[in-house]
Amino acid sequence: MTDMADSLLNVYQENYSIAFMSVLASVAGFELQVGTRSLDNSGVDATIRACSISPETEREPALDVQIKGCRQHDLLRENHLAYQLKVPDYRRLIKQYYLPRCLAVVIVPRVLTEYIREMANLNEIPETHVLMRGTAYWACYTGHRDETVPGQDKVTVHLPRTQVLTVESLTEIMSKLDRGEALQ
Repeated sequence: MTDMADSLLNVYQENYSIAFMSVLASVAGFELQVGTRSLDNSGVDATIRACSISPETEREPALDVQIKGCRQHDLLRENHLAYQLKVPDYRRLIKQYYLPRCLAVVIVPRVLTEYIREMANLNEIPETHVLMRGTAYWACYTGHRDETVPGQDKVTVHLPRTQVLTVESLTEIMSKLDRGEALQ
């Protein structure tokens, strides 16, 4: 693959990962606000927002997310996803900020044409359904020890395979934030 083709594929992958997260947040009843270039430069690709989830609180939970797209399925290990982050991105994830911050890595299909699948309705109605393909893993590293090595420009982080980002898990994350609980 040429550098130009690989670069374009990376752009598609990044855009698809943000769209994947937006659909996930929307189905869960939340809003995903895509960050500006200046926010992206500070390690925030998007913010997930919710109205107060619990009638007992008046919080409006929000979560800053650094979103990475990846088509390298070989990064999946038995218990975790091993993902290499640039050192500045990692350091932004371990710092404490006003809003909690997490990393979401969206594993996309290896082939661009597999990102979305159109499926005919089984009831023979002429409409089609669209199926987005991918899996998102998440982890929060706030307060973690800086594990960077001087002279290296990347650090490997481990996202537990049990932390798949789904409508249910995103709702639980936002509920924890609504109750004032920290993410682990």
